Formats: sequence, C-alpha cells, structure tokens
Amino acid sequence: MISLNEIKNTIRNKIMLVIYPSIDYKESMVRNRLREILQREKVTAYRLYKELGIDQGNLSKFFNGEAGISLMKLEQIAEYLGYDIVFVRRKRSRKGGS
Repeated sequence: MISLNEIKNTIRNKIMLVIYPSIDYKESMVRNRLREILQREKVTAYRLYKELGIDQGNLSKFFNGEAGISLMKLEQIAEYLGYDIVFVRRKRSRKGGS
C-alpha cells in the first residue's frame, strides 16, 4: 500500500499543467509553478540556458510575461529537472461532457 507521504511527494514532483481546448495553457500558472520549482531545485534560468541551450533572451521574456514557451521546451526543462508534466482534465468540457 502507498503511504500518504509517498503520494504527497509524487504530487509535489509534478508540474501541473492544465490544458484547455481553446488555449494552449495558462502561461502565468506555468510560469509561477516553474519559478517555484527552479527555486526549490536551486537552478537558475542562466543554468537552463547553459545546460539545455535554451535561448536566454526567450527564457527571460517568458519569466517576465512578455512571451510564451513551447510545450517542447517545457518538456525539455521538466526532464532536466526530473519532473513530469501532467495534463488534468477539467470537470466539464465545452462539449458538455463530465
């Protein structure tokens, strides 16, 4: 049986990313969550640039809310940090399903 602490640790090590049919994702939520994870893991945006080759200017614009980031880049960052990206279905879709 899985303990409550194991479940909490599993949830804590996820980048929760909600995908809506009309938009790719809520950038501010992703931006804030990624900031939290980078702080917790003691990884700087500069280190992401150096280690992953992600354009430093684009990273800066993303963290300043001036530009978006592709799902491919998010996946690359998540993989580097040892996290998963999880898609969560909303309670009701626009199609009326549950």
